[in-house]
Amino acid sequence: MNDLEIIIRAFQMEAQQKPTEKIFFGKIGYTFEEFAKMLNGLKHLPRSEKKLVQSHLDRSLKMFHENENYRKHMMTLAGVPC
Repeated sequence: MNDLEIIIRAFQMEAQQKPTEKIFFGKIGYTFEEFAKMLNGLKHLPRSEKKLVQSHLDRSLKMFHENENYRKHMMTLAGVPC
């Protein structure tokens, strides 16, 4: 599993654990469940939502590489051994 797949899988698992909690992108808020659906249908999203999701994935990937605690948390959520 590559790093991006781990991050996507971790978000999907978090959506199962807390589907109604909100995640905010500036002024726009989505539940974890809505965000997971956006990740699953990334190719079919309108351009603005696609850019929003891609931007969040890019930031998450950067944190994944730079922050050991974040990496461990995401790997644990995704069910990947650290």
